[in-house]
Amino acid sequence: MASELFCYEQAVKSLPADYRYALKFIQETDSGGSAFDLDPDALDAVDAAASWDSWNRLRRAQGCSVARARRILTRTISSLIEGAA
Repeated sequence: MASELFCYEQAVKSLPADYRYALKFIQETDSGGSAFDLDPDALDAVDAAASWDSWNRLRRAQGCSVARARRILTRTISSLIEGAA
């Protein structure tokens, strides 16, 4: 479990800097606003996509490698942020 958490943390760190900023903002604010002007549904979608639960599902339930799970999370989060902007 500890090594899996490390892989998840590395995947989040590998996201582009502006996406990491968005995730940090989402995790630290209760205001519902965002520097990206995302609506509350989009913010919740990004939060869900970047969650440990999503990572764990990709790795455990779907059997994705670390590299593939990282690509999927990056693609999902990128799509959500770019599609909602």
